[in-house]
Amino acid sequence: MNFNDIDGAMRENKYKLIIFDWDGTLVDSTARIVAQSQSMQANYVANFSQHSNVRVDLFPQAHHIFEHLQHLGYVLAVATGKTRRGLDEMLDGMEVRDIFDITRCADETASKPDPQMLNEI
Repeated sequence: MNFNDIDGAMRENKYKLIIFDWDGTLVDSTARIVAQSQSMQANYVANFSQHSNVRVDLFPQAHHIFEHLQHLGYVLAVATGKTRRGLDEMLDGMEVRDIFDITRCADETASKPDPQMLNEI
């Protein structure tokens, strides 16, 4: 991706906050979701983050994109359907907690598609 082409457009944008979804948007968690779906464990929420041996990572170039957006002065946030515990474990495990200024989870407020989560950010 060539970021030089979008620098001008981003500098003129009146918005300074970018909110990302987590699973499937920032993190390639498809393999873990499929593995958990196949096992059909009763305690899915806890097992999704704690008991899976399927590794998840940010999508390629995500760190570069975050650095670029921060350099341009954007505030970065995550709004996710995950639980706070699940997101915190992933942020810490992937060592990316410091990238995001704000995070909101489904167990803290009304979940998507209700706009309350975004409004609170």
